[in-house]
Amino acid sequence: MAKAKSVKMRTLLTLHALFKYSDVDHRLNTAKLNAHLHPYGLDCTCWTLQSFIQSLRELGIDIRSKGTRDNRGFWLEDRPLPEHKLKQLIFAIDTNPYLSKSQATELLEYLKPFVTVYQEELLQGIVDAEQNTEDDSLYRTYSVIREAISAKRKVFYTEDHLKYDKKTQSVAMCPPKPVSFTPKFIRRVNDQLFMVGFDKNQHPSEVNLKSISSIRVVRRKRNTTDHNPSDINLQNLLPGKCILYNGTAVFICRAQYIGDLYNHFGPPIEPVTIDVQGRLTYAVKGVEITPETLLWLSEIPDCGVKIAGPEALVETVRDYYSQTVSALTESP
Repeated sequence: MAKAKSVKMRTLLTLHALFKYSDVDHRLNTAKLNAHLHPYGLDCTCWTLQSFIQSLRELGIDIRSKGTRDNRGFWLEDRPLPEHKLKQLIFAIDTNPYLSKSQATELLEYLKPFVTVYQEELLQGIVDAEQNTEDDSLYRTYSVIREAISAKRKVFYTEDHLKYDKKTQSVAMCPPKPVSFTPKFIRRVNDQLFMVGFDKNQHPSEVNLKSISSIRVVRRKRNTTDHNPSDINLQNLLPGKCILYNGTAVFICRAQYIGDLYNHFGPPIEPVTIDVQGRLTYAVKGVEITPETLLWLSEIPDCGVKIAGPEALVETVRDYYSQTVSALTESP
């Protein structure tokens, strides 16, 4: 006696085919579906497929169709990861500065069960990032802080400290002492992560996640303080940009670097002129000059961009480097 065909198996295989092998550009018809069903001896007719699609629609599943008769095809429209959201998630993983290239590749690989076979090529990372040499300690620290914030609990954390020993004339690591802290949120500043909240004396404070050597959630009791994140004045708490100058700036540059100036500072406020040496004068307003700005300018090949004015900016740059030399070098 022939074995009865499994309707349940056909249903599961059809759902998998719709999920993994169908979209608006790759519609599923009877012939394509039977390619997945035939190895199991569960081939279906067009009437069987249409009846199944109708049942799915009655259950609220968004199955779309296009075409007529033999050219009619079906696809699953309602997905847990719409393509525009999938691309945003891929971007977030691929450009995350806290993940190594191998970690990003591994995470993208985990998304395969949630996408169609036609979307799998999107899961190839394209950012050629430098290898992140950090281990998973930053992620573990972040996870503990997140758990404490969600549960409204305190944490105990330690930071490693170095101590100079006069007798041995050497530097050694001090045994860390646990410190209590009430985290409220994590803030990113200049590509660094800070735990922001209140210290053991209930004073607003911040801690760089990279400086934390160990951390755990306090289990004894919940945090009952009335502090809110809005109680913390971030302007006075977290490290900010060191702005040396803010205002109009005039640059002299070679023609090949005008695009760099435009991308960095925006369009000029007056016509760009050229001198007898072929150098361009490029003036912009509302410019913030920071140490990072000066470093960027100094790395342009062959002194291709120079600061020409105004005088207040020129003097600011000269004073900054004069003070830097004095601070970083020991006088004979």
